[in-house]
Amino acid sequence: MRKYLVLLLVAAVAFFAVPAMAQAPAAPEKAVSFFAEVWYQAYWDQKDKDASGIKDKDGKAVEQYRSLSWGLDTTVTRVGMRVKQGDFSGAVVLNANTNVVAGDNSPHYREFWGEYNFGMFSFFFGHAYTITYQPAYMQARGGQNGFAGSTTFTANRSDHMKVTVPLGAAGTVAIAAVEPFKEDASYTTAPTANGPTQTNGSVTVYQQYKQPKFEALYNYVLKADPMLVDLKVFGGYQEWDYYVSTTNTKAFTLKSYAYGVNGKVVFGPATVQASFGMLKNGREYGASGGAGGDILYAVNYDVYANKTNDVKTTNGHIAAGFKINPMFTPQVGYGFNKNSLETENMSGVKTKKERTQSEFYANVLIQVTPQLVINPEYCVESYGKEKTSGATSTEVKKGKNTYFGSEFIYRF
Repeated sequence: MRKYLVLLLVAAVAFFAVPAMAQAPAAPEKAVSFFAEVWYQAYWDQKDKDASGIKDKDGKAVEQYRSLSWGLDTTVTRVGMRVKQGDFSGAVVLNANTNVVAGDNSPHYREFWGEYNFGMFSFFFGHAYTITYQPAYMQARGGQNGFAGSTTFTANRSDHMKVTVPLGAAGTVAIAAVEPFKEDASYTTAPTANGPTQTNGSVTVYQQYKQPKFEALYNYVLKADPMLVDLKVFGGYQEWDYYVSTTNTKAFTLKSYAYGVNGKVVFGPATVQASFGMLKNGREYGASGGAGGDILYAVNYDVYANKTNDVKTTNGHIAAGFKINPMFTPQVGYGFNKNSLETENMSGVKTKKERTQSEFYANVLIQVTPQLVINPEYCVESYGKEKTSGATSTEVKKGKNTYFGSEFIYRF
């Protein structure tokens, strides 16, 4: 039935848009603005022995491992163009890329989109942030909205279509049909975690999707000077079919979803933001991983029982800032991410694997000139412990990373 939602979306846009365009006046003047941002990062990282993976010549773990990040931050350095023409708006934004070692120094596209406001609704399509990407972060590293120790809900920017409906004082509602996330073309699943190792116990499966990822957002904004309240409730659903590569027969259907809430309160110079969410099979949904590498467990497929063992993720974040004056804004933040996976072997013995990580950061946003921003930051990333319980129980320390440094940003 869900595939008919796409047809319904097309029919709704055509039904309301065609009469509106038939009465539309001549196209108004086009306003085009160009902009650019240059980001330079300078960070010193210090990992402990459980996180570094570095050993000395005698094979002993190195107590401290230090590294330096010094150079252009090409993930957020960008150049772009915004267009506004009456009820139409659009943008083209490119990322810098200096991967000359790999023989690739071409720019990467960041945003390509257009949106038209028909009055009763607006219609958007292109490549941009999806409606489940709702960060509540004030972290300097990662583009001033990242949180290395948490998990975002999507791959940030994806191709999608979106319809936004204003509800007047009650807020807005948006629904989107998003390009399905594909992590790999294929991968091998083995039941070794579920039972005895068998020579025929592994299968290689590939993904096949028949419908877009569906996402929805409700946004309510209350402005009462000097206070502003911004509340967002969002969710998404994706479904894949997996086929065995050797026989092209369907193995199983994987369902994944994400939902959460994001709130921001501004009162004069003070700002507080918080988010909380849950995911099922978040890695397959397209969620980003956390500190110390991707901690999102991959879904487990039980070959013998022909079922999936789903991964559950819970995360949250809170951040606060206070604008002392137009130049200085100190900010702090804390967040966590918990992942768990439970499996059962052929003898009925259950095994549960879980890992929690967290992060605390503090920084100062310094507006030196209208164009120059310096954002020094101190952060402790705890990679947590991985606990396995069942027939046997283990606990493995993943260590922590401490960094200090700054982002230097020119905006013009």
